Amino acid sequence: VDWKGMVAKQDFDALAKASGCDLLTQAPEIAAWVCSVAPGKRLTIGNYTYLDGALHVQIAVACDCIMQRLCAERKDTAVAFLGTPTDAHVVTRGAAEAAVTAHEKAPFWMKLWEAAGVLQQNKPRTVGNLHFMDSIVP
Repeated sequence: VDWKGMVAKQDFDALAKASGCDLLTQAPEIAAWVCSVAPGKRLTIGNYTYLDGALHVQIAVACDCIMQRLCAERKDTAVAFLGTPTDAHVVTRGAAEAAVTAHEKAPFWMKLWEAAGVLQQNKPRTVGNLHFMDSIVP
């Protein structure tokens, strides 16, 4: 499908009919497409998928493969994750320090929500030489 041609011609009806993919069965094709997007520009990629049960593991692996290929082909790729109340991620020391700085510089309205108990800081934790962003809610 020549999606770039459809965009260039502003044929969004044709683009809508040809759009869509299946992460579980088309991961290699999706990875190739993602690698071709915005050449010369830095990309940020994230996995925001969810399925119940064993399908969740399968879709997470498919997304990890897509992200791994993009990171291998485009070394300046950034990877993003959305923390949930059950997540903890290993991060670099710089990322942990940036999280502390971002919290310190948070806007006033966020500090109000935190004081009211609506928001809670995801605090970095250090164990040995490893740094974690702890999103786990007790």
